[in-house]
Amino acid sequence: RVPALACVSLSSLPKDVVLNCLSRVPASYDPTLACISLLSLPEDLVLNCLARIPTSYDQTLACVCKNFQSLVLSGELAQMRSLLAAIKDYPLLCVFYTEFSRPGWTKLHWVTFNLKEKKTSPWKSVDISTTQNMDCPTVSVGSKIYFVGGSDCDAECSSGLVIFDSRSGKLSTGPSMKVARKGAGVAVVDGKIYVMGGCQFKFNEDEDEINQVEVFDPNTQTWEVGPLGPHGEITYGKGYKWNQFREAVALDGMVYGMSFLAGYHTIYDTKDGTCENLEISHEYTMKISKACVVNSLIYVFYHEFGLMWYDSKEKIWKRVKGLRCDVGRHHVVECNGKLALLWEDSEEKIWCAMIALDKVGVEIHGRVEWSEFVGYAHRYSYWSCLGLSL
Repeated sequence: RVPALACVSLSSLPKDVVLNCLSRVPASYDPTLACISLLSLPEDLVLNCLARIPTSYDQTLACVCKNFQSLVLSGELAQMRSLLAAIKDYPLLCVFYTEFSRPGWTKLHWVTFNLKEKKTSPWKSVDISTTQNMDCPTVSVGSKIYFVGGSDCDAECSSGLVIFDSRSGKLSTGPSMKVARKGAGVAVVDGKIYVMGGCQFKFNEDEDEINQVEVFDPNTQTWEVGPLGPHGEITYGKGYKWNQFREAVALDGMVYGMSFLAGYHTIYDTKDGTCENLEISHEYTMKISKACVVNSLIYVFYHEFGLMWYDSKEKIWKRVKGLRCDVGRHHVVECNGKLALLWEDSEEKIWCAMIALDKVGVEIHGRVEWSEFVGYAHRYSYWSCLGLSL
């Protein structure tokens, strides 16, 4: 029998179920994971964990507590099992674009692309009452996408946070940041969202707040101030205090912010708040486009040079060998140790190519394993893409 999961420890579950459960628990949780009861975890994690228990136990699950009974009877558990069986370890890609649909309202259009089956879902749309322009930094945590800051309909910096739940298809507004930000560096470390830079200095504002990093915890739905360095502030590049970023990625507990301007690139340590300059020799700063981390290496797509990787020893970008990447508007997403490249062609079609990356001596070689049509860009100037996990 499945024990009363609401009040017993994970260690009482079958070993394979425990491993699957623990792999979904954020690293921020107490290390004594065996003592965590399922109901102490966020609801989406509970659903993810229960979906890995065989269906033959559903009747027992329904008897444990009202929450579990509701999941079984509503069909949410069956839906999650179906999704997990379909994608296994392959994430879904969510391609989306936004528009102001009417005064005070924004419309989000999205489609999901299953990387295993290479199939696209129908386009869907949803409205939200907000003046925030959602052409802004975005990150995903689990099955949710977070739109951070940006600008409002009057082109002023925004402190807003909009959350898209890809499972329910609903948009909601989250708690606002302390400081309005446009062009911030946003990255996810241990399940938390770190936001730095993007502030516009005004003489009537608190300079200390502008120099702070803000951290959002999706589990508690709260913002807090990130660790600050020994001087009580964050500095960008070679001592600058204000900056906007073109891209940001997380690697080994560090947030790497790539600026619009040479010399402003920043590495922020999320543990102690110290900063150092991300040195890049022979850079083409304004041509930096989308970036991601694959197998502990930072990859970026340059419009004119194609896919490149950052050599931290020589502090330069090096071209990935063996690829022709003369594509238009594009995005890159990490996928199980490989890189998914999405691009828009001259006919406004969006394509996806899966690229395997192999280290050969001191070089990185790329191989296109497959490419597939995803959908149409619908004549909108802005579209983006993020990986989702369930």
